[in-house]
Amino acid sequence: MVLRRIVETEIRRVKATGEAGHALRFDCSAISAPQGDGRPWILFVVLDVGTRMILGWHVAESAVALPGYQRAARDALAKLDDLSPPTWATRLTEVEIKSGLDKEATAKLVERLDAAISGNVQHADSDARFGRYFKKLVGGKLGLLTLTPARTLRGDALPPNGDMTPWSRSELEAHFAIKAAEYNDEVMREKQPLASDALSEIPAEVLELLQMVAELK
Repeated sequence: MVLRRIVETEIRRVKATGEAGHALRFDCSAISAPQGDGRPWILFVVLDVGTRMILGWHVAESAVALPGYQRAARDALAKLDDLSPPTWATRLTEVEIKSGLDKEATAKLVERLDAAISGNVQHADSDARFGRYFKKLVGGKLGLLTLTPARTLRGDALPPNGDMTPWSRSELEAHFAIKAAEYNDEVMREKQPLASDALSEIPAEVLELLQMVAELK
């Protein structure tokens, strides 16, 4: 009986890894679009591991993580009801958050979130790992924008064609919004249609965590 329970638990765990809301990643990285001063714009994203969807995003002038993730979380909350994943997981069990310039503040946020949802919330604090989750789940490029992780903390933007013409915030947001929506649609087309017995409820822990990040002071 013990072995059977172990096997059943493992089967449920493996099944959940492909469901929306099972695991989230908060990531940030410089992208190839220059600002007016030559520095790159910084992209902040909330990613769903099981489906590889971009749940929410924000572009910022600097790599200070908390305000970037705050706005990305607000964006995710505004869009969740419009997303149509094949299946929602029963609960959120794993979160990783990449820090930016504000490592100490990010570490404190991770502690608060971990205590609140009684989950596995981890702090990714290495300066060498900017954009790691985005590249793994989405890819190194989206539309005209390429990840340039090494430029996140310092250095000028690195556009592929060397064109340092600045992108305005409105231009960048319009382009990324279109490409992120197209990407999410493509990802969902690859998934199986919603099963009749599939869960349609967003996990409570996902909503609670995003709400906490969105309401940061």
